[in-house]
Amino acid sequence: QPGQLYEWNGHGRMISHVVIDTNAQRARFYDGPEQIGWTTIASGVSSHPTPRGEFEIIEKVKHKRSNLYGRIYDASGELHKRNAHARRDPIPEGGKFVGARMPHFMRMTYDGIGMHAGAIPRPGQPASHGCIRLPDEIASNLFAHVDLGTRITVVGDGPDYGDYAERIRRQRIQESRQQTARANADRQTTSRLAASDSSQ
Repeated sequence: QPGQLYEWNGHGRMISHVVIDTNAQRARFYDGPEQIGWTTIASGVSSHPTPRGEFEIIEKVKHKRSNLYGRIYDASGELHKRNAHARRDPIPEGGKFVGARMPHFMRMTYDGIGMHAGAIPRPGQPASHGCIRLPDEIASNLFAHVDLGTRITVVGDGPDYGDYAERIRRQRIQESRQQTARANADRQTTSRLAASDSSQ
């Protein structure tokens, strides 16, 4: 239908794979090989492009606010700056920074990229600082029907992150092995000290 922004035919089925095309500004949702939904998105503008590559959902936060982008209010609660950057824009004395709402946040990278509900002011055109904005209804549906580890493929002209999900998995395995080695070393040290004490 002309003007339609999304379609969801999941009917409670879990999503196994999401494919995001930042050039077409569209995401497609799959249960196995079957596409069960699609949506118009708003990905990163040219100065903050959404990366392409293979990702997976590494965190889900239902009520999230950005720690980088938002608004600054003065001491009396009046809006001081609308499109503020927490690390670059000064906060007036007594004022505060309020991060932009990012409901139903599904993290894809540890440098802040994820999918979440947000404004799509010009359908078909990028509009974000790198995240993938989704219509509210789609974001809440997707949030409820994906798990940690759900695969996300991003194609388009953004910077190439390669197989980001695999790198994160390898990093976690390495960290786990290091923790185990440290724990074993600590146990051996404790045992040696106990043996030394008992022999005196």
